[in-house]
Amino acid sequence: MDDLGSFLWQAKKSSHAVNGDFFEKDGMKYFIFRHGFYRFEDRKIGDQYYSGQEIVYKDKEPLWTMAYSGGLLTDDVTEEAINTFINESLLEEKNRNLIRGPSFFQKDNFIYLNEFQGDLARFNGREYIRYDGKNVYELHYSGGYL
Repeated sequence: MDDLGSFLWQAKKSSHAVNGDFFEKDGMKYFIFRHGFYRFEDRKIGDQYYSGQEIVYKDKEPLWTMAYSGGLLTDDVTEEAINTFINESLLEEKNRNLIRGPSFFQKDNFIYLNEFQGDLARFNGREYIRYDGKNVYELHYSGGYL
């Protein structure tokens, strides 16, 4: 795995482990992770439905980005339950897909699915969660090298 891939895995694992260390400003949530020459920033606005952008900088120059938007589709499942499950799904990935989560992950009545095309250079995709056979969450994402 290249340097960017290794760094992304560390950054995303840190941000999704128990919701990471975010701070808020003007309604926007920020997460920043630094290691060596790289800096990862995740900026997110919204709660049940949200939008955001991840940016990786190398030596203060923007190198890579991912934009995303999505959220809950129903009130049948709590936001807390969805967030807990999605963080478990993303941590389960173990380096196979650095962009988002695994293609498939299941626990109890939840199923996480991720459909994507491309690689770190250029990609787009959609992830969704089903609970008892019903879609309860969906997120679209795209990005690549700048």
